[in-house]
Amino acid sequence: MSPRGALTASPKSVIIRGVAGRIYVRSVRALRKLSEP
Repeated sequence: MSPRGALTASPKSVIIRGVAGRIYVRSVRALRKLSEP
């Protein structure tokens, strides 16, 4: 097994990715609301 495969398969990285994705989407939506009149 390659270390990259182990990283992508580990639940920790999946959770971190999900949390980071949520924060990213929230910030983008907030910025859009602010930029809109």
